[in-house]
Amino acid sequence: MVTIVKNRRGSPLLLAGLLVALSGGAAPLVLGDKAWAASPQPSMLIEVSADTHDYIKYRMRAMLETYTKVSAATEHNDTEQVRTLIRSFLQANKNGRPANMDSELPEAFRAMNRGVMQQWREMATTQDATSVRQQSLQLLNTCNACHNTFALKKL
Repeated sequence: MVTIVKNRRGSPLLLAGLLVALSGGAAPLVLGDKAWAASPQPSMLIEVSADTHDYIKYRMRAMLETYTKVSAATEHNDTEQVRTLIRSFLQANKNGRPANMDSELPEAFRAMNRGVMQQWREMATTQDATSVRQQSLQLLNTCNACHNTFALKKL
């Protein structure tokens, strides 16, 4: 079932969506009407402005690219490169954020994002490649939970 959420905060449904996300789900986050129609449907569709949609899509792509580079660096046990990559990603995350974005997103989505960003910050302080690999898997699980729970639709 898909729930359309527009600029709501703190409703019981949003809390339920967060709990579903944390427990894992079965559908990907999709962006755009064609992908939405062709994919298994997440439990929560969030309609957002074009600016917010494009910013989130850009940040998710940057997150995936950083994750890929971090994975390669851990294969070479280069934890300094891991820290550099993550710090750069975290710094860039502050750029270009739409002013009204928080008002468009439900608390469950924002809470998931805060958790993901905390995981990135923790990984940036890790001193050994084995721990980075373990944290990377936890981060990927959180990403999957979010994609299984939420879908964005551009207004």
